[in-house]
Amino acid sequence: MLEISLERAVCAAGGVTELVVLLRNPTAAPLTNIRLRLALPATFLLLGGESIALERLPAGETARHSMKIKPQQPGEWAITSPNCSFRDALGATHRIESLRLVVHVVPAPAPAPRPAAPAPFSPARAALHQQLGNNERLISTHRRRLQKRREQLARFGIMADPSISMEIEEIERQIARIESENKRLRAQLGE
Repeated sequence: MLEISLERAVCAAGGVTELVVLLRNPTAAPLTNIRLRLALPATFLLLGGESIALERLPAGETARHSMKIKPQQPGEWAITSPNCSFRDALGATHRIESLRLVVHVVPAPAPAPRPAAPAPFSPARAALHQQLGNNERLISTHRRRLQKRREQLARFGIMADPSISMEIEEIERQIARIESENKRLRAQLGE
């Protein structure tokens, strides 16, 4: 006897789904002239693969048939067949009249939230971004100068020019002032 089932019987409403119909021959002899026409529920749109025709299905083998559908409503729906027949090894024709393949259609997933639209171009915002970038570059320059002066101070120790210590303090104050200004700019930009 021919066994007919679905590989996966769950799909989402509103989306295109590929259902795979499995035709299995559990007997010890081949089945021939397999004909199967599937009838879909009214809430399904068929996009391809309604009829199945196999000339031969060897013993113990399984054939796969793909069909594309688009279910419109969630629920439990049955795919039936008004015409399903095959021949056994002796040539006798058999009909399957009670074929019912149940498909569970789940509600479509909620759409992903749309990303917020970027803020429209504003010359004032552009100027703030420009100032922030300039300040970052200035901080980087001051930190390099600070590093060089600290290396000089470490190398010469007490013999170092006292102006180096004063310059280090001045650079540290400038960096702190610029970082404070950057905080204010970021607050204005909402970052």
